Amino acid sequence: MWDADFQGLLSGHVEADETYVGGKRPGKRGRGDGGKTVVMGVKERGGPVKATVVPNAKTESLRTVINGAVEKGSYVSMDEWSACNLLASDGFTHGRVNHSAKQWATQDAMNDQRISTNGIENFWRQLKVSIRSTHISVSPQHMPKYLGEFTFRANHSSEVNRMFDRLIAAF
Repeated sequence: MWDADFQGLLSGHVEADETYVGGKRPGKRGRGDGGKTVVMGVKERGGPVKATVVPNAKTESLRTVINGAVEKGSYVSMDEWSACNLLASDGFTHGRVNHSAKQWATQDAMNDQRISTNGIENFWRQLKVSIRSTHISVSPQHMPKYLGEFTFRANHSSEVNRMFDRLIAAF
C-alpha cells in the first residue's frame, strides 16, 4: 500500500530493505523466525518512502517491489541479502553493504555513490518502536494499514502544521 501522494516512481539513489514485523518469540530471529510479517521498503535519498507487505523475502517478491516502485536507471543500495542479485539485469545500478561484516556504509568509487541502507533502516526502527509503544501489536492482516499510516507520516513529517488538515481532507 503506497502513500497516495507518492504514486510516482522513486528515482536517483534509492535504499531498499526488507524487515520482519511480529512479536518476540523464543528461538530464531529475523529470516528464520516463523510467524512474522515480511515487509519490503524503498526510500529515495532525501525523498519519500514506500513500504508494502510481501509474501516472503525471496528474489521474485523483492524484485517485484523494486521494479514497481523505482525508476529504471536508479542506483539502489541494499544489504548483502542475495535475493536481489538480479537487479542489474532489470536496469538498475546496485550497491551493497555487508552488515554481517559490520559494514554499515561504503563508497562505490566507480559510480561515485555512498552505499548504505541507513535511511530505510531508520524508518523500520521508527515503525517498530511505535508498534511496541503505541500499538502493542499488529496483526498481519492489518499491517498494510499501519504501513500506510507510517509512510504518510514519514513523507509529510516536514508539514506538521498541515498534517491534521490533510488527514481530515482524506476522509
